[in-house]
Amino acid sequence: MSFALVMPRRPPSGNKPPNRKFQDALRAKVTAGFGAGPQLVGDLFTRITWFHSKKTTQDVDNIAKNIHDALKGILFGDDVQIVQCLTCKIDAARDFVIVDHTVPAGIFDELYSLLADGSDHILCIEVGPITSSRVVFGPIDGGFSL
Repeated sequence: MSFALVMPRRPPSGNKPPNRKFQDALRAKVTAGFGAGPQLVGDLFTRITWFHSKKTTQDVDNIAKNIHDALKGILFGDDVQIVQCLTCKIDAARDFVIVDHTVPAGIFDELYSLLADGSDHILCIEVGPITSSRVVFGPIDGGFSL
């Protein structure tokens, strides 16, 4: 079982104290979509994508901390379970491609709608179990490989 959501929010930086307003909004959205279902167990991955339409200097590596802390105790017991994390920011004012078969069911339409509406910030979060003990190392974007 995996979980995914889209929300029109700017992720706060992990370099600052926990952002309670953001974390409360994220917890409410997760609870509405996930309910009181069983927590995800075992090794997990997260994929966090932030679409922004305004110039930002926020570092991509500081996005995950507040998100993982907010999800702890709701989607999973402890963020030590996160063994793979991909976090990226996409400038929505530039050209980009979304491959719909890689976006979880039900999320694509919501993401497309928010992008079409011109939302300044859109946050996509996916959390799920690692399904293989095999670690694949290679290019993230299908581009250059060492």
